[in-house]
Amino acid sequence: MPIIKLTKSRHIAYSRIDQLQIVVMTDQLGISGDDLREFINAATADYKARGPVKAFLTYSKTARLSPMQRKMIYDSLDALGKDFRANAIVTDSLLVRGMLTAFGWMLPGIKTDGFPPSKIAEALVWLEKHCAFDREDARRTVERMINLLAKLESK
Repeated sequence: MPIIKLTKSRHIAYSRIDQLQIVVMTDQLGISGDDLREFINAATADYKARGPVKAFLTYSKTARLSPMQRKMIYDSLDALGKDFRANAIVTDSLLVRGMLTAFGWMLPGIKTDGFPPSKIAEALVWLEKHCAFDREDARRTVERMINLLAKLESK
């Protein structure tokens, strides 16, 4: 069973399964720049130690990131290396899923797609076209991460 890590604030949960990085963000409290920076630094250290990931699945029902936070993510893409191929965003926000298409145009060679939360299984099937990972393990891990953050938010 993959290890789930949390940022100190417990607003971001993340786990790696083979070539796939999974990130689940809390919705109730929002994400601070410090939260995001902590995750980016931890993920970058992991890529250096274990090799790069080839794809991301990011889950946030509302996907509330500021322009500065989106820039932080964009600036961190170099750390992913030349093997990074795909990014699936799972969110309720139609606007964010639509913006992903435009964001994908700015990242040549990286496929980007958006999925509603009810379509996590489809997002994982789509990601399998771009990298190797155990889909059922990833599905269970995403579910565990969502439940963990929901439990932490309710406290």
